[in-house]
Amino acid sequence: ELQNVLLYRMEVFYKDGNDSTIHDTRNDYYLTDPSLASHSQSRYALLGAYRKVVPQVRLEVTCAADADSMDIQCKVDHLKKETIAILTRFTLVLDPSMPDELDNRILPSFYSRNYITLLPGESSHVSISTTTEQKQSWTCLPDGYIGVGTRKRGGFLLMVSIDGYNVEPRTVLVGCQSLATT
Repeated sequence: ELQNVLLYRMEVFYKDGNDSTIHDTRNDYYLTDPSLASHSQSRYALLGAYRKVVPQVRLEVTCAADADSMDIQCKVDHLKKETIAILTRFTLVLDPSMPDELDNRILPSFYSRNYITLLPGESSHVSISTTTEQKQSWTCLPDGYIGVGTRKRGGFLLMVSIDGYNVEPRTVLVGCQSLATT
């Protein structure tokens, strides 16, 4: 029998000094009744059992580079109404056509938020930035996506990988609609 798992969400809204912008921070906690777990088993093991019965969630994700900063802005929508998307993770990568022995992650990468939980019908935004040196090799291709390097010298497409606890893994191309084509 599957035990109850409770999502506890804490959101804090604040203004920073003279800044009129309202900032927010959100933390999600997964709670179980501690009396239900044996001493030899983690309370998170109950989440493992939950994973086996919860259907995979396919999220709608679009990403594009900001014309000024070249930071990547992603919008993620959880359109399904059946279940939550648990611990959704974003990773900035080169396209998966790279040879398996190569690590396709863009490092370092910095995320405004990551490992997020989305309730049914909820949307969120994630900003991804990396070093200026990394961004200097990015080019807006004629098809509207960002290329890294040149195709003649083994260039690749810039992508964002999305996965999670019960999130269907996928990658999406990073667009450059607001960037000038070079």
